[in-house]
Amino acid sequence: MAKLAGNEKLIVGLDITDEYTQLSFLVWDGKMENLSDIVGGEDYNVPTVLCKRPEVNQWYYGEEARDYSQENDLEPITGLFSKAVKGEKIVIEEREYEAVALLTLFVRRTLGLLSQITNPDKVQGFMVTCPELNHESLDVLKQVMANLKIKCKNIGFQSHTESFYSYMVHQDRELWMKTVLLCDYKNADMTVYRMECNRRTKPIVVFVDRQVIPFSSYYPIPEDEYEKNRKFMLLDKEFALLSERLVSGGNISSVYLVGEEFGDGWMKESVKVLCKGRRVFQGSNLYCKGACYGMMEKLSGDDEYREHVFLGNDKLKANVGIRIFKNGEEVYMPLMDAGVNWFEAENDIQAYINGGNRIELVITPLLGQKARNHVLNLKDFGSDLTRIRLKTSMKGEKTLRFSVEDLGLGEFREPVVGTWTEEIELY
Repeated sequence: MAKLAGNEKLIVGLDITDEYTQLSFLVWDGKMENLSDIVGGEDYNVPTVLCKRPEVNQWYYGEEARDYSQENDLEPITGLFSKAVKGEKIVIEEREYEAVALLTLFVRRTLGLLSQITNPDKVQGFMVTCPELNHESLDVLKQVMANLKIKCKNIGFQSHTESFYSYMVHQDRELWMKTVLLCDYKNADMTVYRMECNRRTKPIVVFVDRQVIPFSSYYPIPEDEYEKNRKFMLLDKEFALLSERLVSGGNISSVYLVGEEFGDGWMKESVKVLCKGRRVFQGSNLYCKGACYGMMEKLSGDDEYREHVFLGNDKLKANVGIRIFKNGEEVYMPLMDAGVNWFEAENDIQAYINGGNRIELVITPLLGQKARNHVLNLKDFGSDLTRIRLKTSMKGEKTLRFSVEDLGLGEFREPVVGTWTEEIELY
């Protein structure tokens, strides 16, 4: 693979799971490619595996780690992402290692693949995606990227659900004018994403529902040809029944099949079910590409990307603001915008309150409900002019925590009330 010109803007997408890690890059002119840990290779799944050479500070990663551990009868280090999220420690040769430190080592080695095309310091933006994004996984990913000391200032994080959305809105519109299904087959589970758009709203609201359905295990694959064919036939029959259930009664534009378990050509009857009146795609790098598109949207000033707002399970689904007086006129001041991760949604402002103890919140849900006002009655605040600090954050997906701190007016007025808090349900 030829190196890129030094003046080309580059965006990198990194998909991290317990089983594999993928690395994609997007050149600003639209060129998208994946990187393999084998130069010239076409297998873009880098196993999320480390293995340490005994009595030497030498580490193998990816496919090389898997091979080395097998050849030397060593236990490979797997499940790195989950172990890091749980805060686990891993003992190797009687020494304890923080799982997050080993995950950092693995990611550093993986990002070394960028040297095939460019200097990593020239990357314009990194987007990291993982199966689920919450407080714990976000903290781990932020810690990993901080440990790497990457010079890039534009680093983002999103779930597989949002990466699916980011990928789809950059495909031909005919593929997502109706409902889109994504089936991710891995570890005896079928994770099904269903993407739908509410085109009656402005901006257009996009929902992605996610459910995990127990499914037969793909591995181990029998060595005996008869038993292998028999297993594949049973898998095909089971997936055909599931497919009929997934597409029944739905207006499905397209279906995406993600995961190595969909390989080996065992889908025969099930593909016939899925292909009736819709297009079907199979691959393994959708999330990684979606991560690149997600960062491109964040860096772009194009209003085209603001036609839609994604409201997945981890997103804030309402705009929150307050009414204040500015230059003698009552105006609306936004505090938190719908579409951001609810566990990252927060604001901290200072204002003056005079002659009252009421603050009027304006809550505008994007799920079809009407906008409503919620009056916060500040207990013990008097009629004197005072300066206050307003803090908003989310305690849960639907619960807003609002706090007001009395800051006083310096030497003219000492703080009297302290801090007042209230929690309200947004929708």
